Amino acid sequence: MVDLKFGYPMAVSLMGMAMSGLLGFLCCRLLRLVEVHAVVRWRFWFSKILPIGFFMAITLWTGNEVYLYLTVAFIQMLKAFTPVVTMVCLFIAGLEDPTRAMVASVLLTATGTAVAAYGEVRMSVVGLVLMFSSETAESIRLVMTQFLLVGLKFHPIEGLMYLAPAC
Repeated sequence: MVDLKFGYPMAVSLMGMAMSGLLGFLCCRLLRLVEVHAVVRWRFWFSKILPIGFFMAITLWTGNEVYLYLTVAFIQMLKAFTPVVTMVCLFIAGLEDPTRAMVASVLLTATGTAVAAYGEVRMSVVGLVLMFSSETAESIRLVMTQFLLVGLKFHPIEGLMYLAPAC
């Protein structure tokens, strides 16, 4: 984008979500390729779907802001911790039951991330707070999406039709 002198990177995200919402709408409402199970009312959209968009916005903001405080290599190492946070959120929400193998793999991932982070020279507390805020917001968004798609039995394309405008 720098080479093309395109100074609006968020426009790319906007175009992607707009196209996803449009294609979801076409598949569900016009072409009827996907059976729509429910009519989403405004109250449901504001209470269940809009918060997913909020957490996606937090993820985008903090996930991009962190590059001002931490090195790219360190950020990539810390991103390996996202499945750990997601699994904890799934346990708390009651959407997943912890098994011994799952807890062991999560602990192994957390240990590996901690070992990788131990030797970082350019450590910034602000950067770490932003990174873990991004990971937490992403995990909460994933758990809420999981509840929407699995718990409420939305088809993935139907979910995309409703989620894209919020995101």
